[in-house]
Amino acid sequence: MLYSDVFPLLEAMSNDLLARCKEIASLRTQLSKVGLFPDSELECDISCVYKDFKIWREFVDTYYNGIDPFIGE
Repeated sequence: MLYSDVFPLLEAMSNDLLARCKEIASLRTQLSKVGLFPDSELECDISCVYKDFKIWREFVDTYYNGIDPFIGE
C-alpha cells in the first residue's frame, strides 16, 4: 500500500479525533461547572486526551514525512 493511499485516511481519522477531543473537553467542562465532574478529574482527562491526540498526530506526521513507523525509512 502506498503512502498516498494511506494519508487521506490518516488525515480524516486525525481530524475526527480532534473533533471528538474538543467535544469531550466541552462536555466535561460543562459537567464540572455544575458539580457533576470533579475539576481534578477534568484536568487529568483533558490531559490524557491531548496526549493521545499528540501521539496520533506524531504518527500521522511521521507518515507525512515518508517514514513508515512500523518498518523505518
